[in-house]
Amino acid sequence: MLEMLAHGNGQIPARQHFIEISIPAGVTYEVFSADHHPDWHREDTVVASAFGAAWYDQMRSAVLFVPSLVARIEQNVLINPKHPDAARIRPGLHQPLWWDKRLFIS
Repeated sequence: MLEMLAHGNGQIPARQHFIEISIPAGVTYEVFSADHHPDWHREDTVVASAFGAAWYDQMRSAVLFVPSLVARIEQNVLINPKHPDAARIRPGLHQPLWWDKRLFIS
């Protein structure tokens, strides 16, 4: 939700839902190491984009955990739909996402 606030236009997003996913044991994953990529957080996104593009094209794993730029203690989860293991990842039910209006008061 913090990512949406950071990249949104200051308006409450309409009709959003979230989905929990289940990643079974054995599904391949990779963890992006911010320590090994010192400029990953730059606004031009060159380092992060290059890493992500290579990960996707090379199909190194089905899942990539990357740090959130907005809340660096949290992680975003990227799924490579081209990777054979991606078919094993199962979505849950769609749940409505409710936003507190106080988040959008300027």
